[in-house]
Amino acid sequence: GLEITYAVHPAQDKNALPANAAFSHDAQESLKTHGTVVSAFSSLLLDAWFGERKALSLQPNRTGKDKCYLSEKGLIPLVETQEDFFSQLLSKDVFSSQNASQLRGSRERLESLLIQK
Repeated sequence: GLEITYAVHPAQDKNALPANAAFSHDAQESLKTHGTVVSAFSSLLLDAWFGERKALSLQPNRTGKDKCYLSEKGLIPLVETQEDFFSQLLSKDVFSSQNASQLRGSRERLESLLIQK
């Protein structure tokens, strides 16, 4: 079956979750064990994209501008309907990060630049 883990926003009422829902206290740790991340526009979508996980920007009943930079730029799917959601969820496609490989080692390059005299 499908295992769903909620990483609730700090401002969200945790009691509003379904009774049988698994709750993650550490979204970064959950990212290591879950294959798909669904959110409207959280930073966890960016982490999933860099980690080459399937990431979906779920924005049902959206009016106006796309709230997620990644879906706005076509890097991950924008999902607005239940039909689209299940289609994308069941899809084998993974929107891998083409830029992630270019960013690997960037911390070391920054440190090297900062400690130069």
